[in-house]
Amino acid sequence: MKKVNSLVFIFCGKIRSMINKNNKERGFVKLIILIIVVLLLMRYFNLTISGILAYFNLSWSEIINWLKQALDWFKDLFNSVK
Repeated sequence: MKKVNSLVFIFCGKIRSMINKNNKERGFVKLIILIIVVLLLMRYFNLTISGILAYFNLSWSEIINWLKQALDWFKDLFNSVK
């Protein structure tokens, strides 16, 4: 009887790991689908990234600066957790 119980626990653990893996894979697939839909909408409405930046009066240097600031913020966040 003990062997059966241990096999049941092992089997349940494997099912849980498969479910978690499937959830991660589903999230990745949803992200890919979202990116494809956004790109198709951009193509349909004839939008470009440069056109969007020009509409909001932004430059590439400002965007890169914001990305650097966000990266520094994440680095500080991870260093504060250590």
